[in-house]
Amino acid sequence: RDNPSTGGFPHLPAGALSHMNQTDLRSLLIAGESRTVEFEKQVNDNELVEAVACLANGGGGWLIVGVTDSGRVVGAEPRHGDRTDADRVEALILSRTRPSVRVSAEVAAINGGDLLIVEVPTPTSVVATSGGKYLRRAIDAKGKPECLPMEPHEVLARVSSLGAQDFSKVPLRGVSLDDLSDAELARFRELAATGGDAVLANLSDTDLLGGA
Repeated sequence: RDNPSTGGFPHLPAGALSHMNQTDLRSLLIAGESRTVEFEKQVNDNELVEAVACLANGGGGWLIVGVTDSGRVVGAEPRHGDRTDADRVEALILSRTRPSVRVSAEVAAINGGDLLIVEVPTPTSVVATSGGKYLRRAIDAKGKPECLPMEPHEVLARVSSLGAQDFSKVPLRGVSLDDLSDAELARFRELAATGGDAVLANLSDTDLLGGA
């Protein structure tokens, strides 16, 4: 069993879902749940979307429905009449995540049961459900993965880490030169001078801030 604290996808490279065979699937089941793999016996639509958002905010991974936490196959209940339509699962997730997450879904038969397998890509932004719920992947005290609500500061930190927002470029309304520290401006000039940029160090406060 893989260590759930590791960030890599166990055994399978990203993008492998469309070519998944019985050996690949068994490898995932044997490896067990981790930060990037989630097992669910059954999920309704809301739970499905929340699980996808949680995995996306953890860097992507696989959601496998029809499996117990221990990896025992029990089979996923049909979601669309007498079967599960993978295309409709993909459309559901696309329409109920913000920004929309384009997953790859597939139904695979193993050990006498059908499993719904959803590959969640690595996102370029923080993902929420269409209902405004932000979730993140975490490891509990017993070493088991779980999904927890994201606090506002965690959302901002995640956005920043993904490069989606540069807080140094956020304009501050009502701030003038009088609000800035003379000592910090002087320290910046010293750093510029010792770093070999004497021109920058000798600029006026306004030009210095514009040039930096």
